[in-house]
Amino acid sequence: MALIVPQHRAAVKTPGDPLVAQALEQHLDEVIALWERLGPEGPAFGQTIDPDPAAARRGYFTPLALMFAAGIGGSPEHRATYIDSRLNYLPKGLSGHERAALLTRSRTSSASSVSPGVDAPNESPLAAAA
Repeated sequence: MALIVPQHRAAVKTPGDPLVAQALEQHLDEVIALWERLGPEGPAFGQTIDPDPAAARRGYFTPLALMFAAGIGGSPEHRATYIDSRLNYLPKGLSGHERAALLTRSRTSSASSVSPGVDAPNESPLAAAA
């Protein structure tokens, strides 16, 4: 029996919140600045991504913020890549259970910090967190 692999797969969208995704996209710089301030509670888990903060922003935080917004908007591929990217900077030497617990805590912390103003599209989603 031959395995048939489709040559072109249409993008599959899962339920998401396009309004929240749009609000995040409009405030990417603020999301990134918040993540940088979160230190060990943010997506870098306190690790130095790059000694040059501008390079870390360009090479990690900006693409991560874009994936975060697209994932919230309903893209399972962006959501999966966002989570995979976050795993790269988990502290070494943790067990699988410890890694999962830390990632869950960190994602909850990041989401809680970003969410206060997201439901107000004309306001910064981070005004309350600043």
